[in-house]
Amino acid sequence: AREMTATMAPAEVTELFTDHARKLRDLGITVDFAPDVDLDGGEAVSDNAIGDRAFSTDPAVVVEYGRAVIDGLLAGGVTPVIKHFPGHGHATGDSHLGTVTTPPIDQMGPDLQPFAELAQIPGVAVMVGHMQVPGFDVEGVNGAETPASLNPASYGLLRSGVNDAPGFDGVIYTDDLTGMQAITDHFSPGDAVVTALRAGADAPLVSSGMDAAAVSGVLDAVVAGVADGSLDLGVVTTAADRICASGPATGVPEPVNG
Repeated sequence: AREMTATMAPAEVTELFTDHARKLRDLGITVDFAPDVDLDGGEAVSDNAIGDRAFSTDPAVVVEYGRAVIDGLLAGGVTPVIKHFPGHGHATGDSHLGTVTTPPIDQMGPDLQPFAELAQIPGVAVMVGHMQVPGFDVEGVNGAETPASLNPASYGLLRSGVNDAPGFDGVIYTDDLTGMQAITDHFSPGDAVVTALRAGADAPLVSSGMDAAAVSGVLDAVVAGVADGSLDLGVVTTAADRICASGPATGVPEPVNG
């Protein structure tokens, strides 16, 4: 992303990602966890796990180039997912390896701005990261101690509107709940997924770090949560309905080789 802003105009980025999306569609892939719209907070991945995946330190440039990627993906019939809400660029640490903390939420206005603007584009989804955010508190939940992906405050802010923007009504993913130590050091896969659903996620992401055979155990945990009342069936149904209704606003084109 950093190289794109240095060497390409936004229109060129859109053209590149339109081609990228068509190739993905040809492979049967309909969602791309891109673009990364975190602000640039360090030269290397070791600074905050983002590194050159960030477009710029300037929210306006991030919005401009993030929109260019989104426009290209949508034009090719692929759903873009902007990440990592509420902003990973000024976090300390790598959530793949352990706990990550951001500045207090009242200091994160610039980090939030790309999400406020880009989430308004029809067909976009949002991914919530695992950062612990001081001041991102709701009743019974301390943001400084709770990953954003498991914190109702994250989903509440997205749904009510970030930086006074209209509320987001699209699909919200979590970052990977089974292969990143910010979560796995503290939660089993089943507990993480149930907690994320309870917090407001539509699509808790189960990805790396877990054998496929263990997925049934995660599903069992969700079923058990509904059965014992700790997870409201309505929450799960609403999330499923939102996922089923989602899709690129431009429609789905025929595969390239179809």
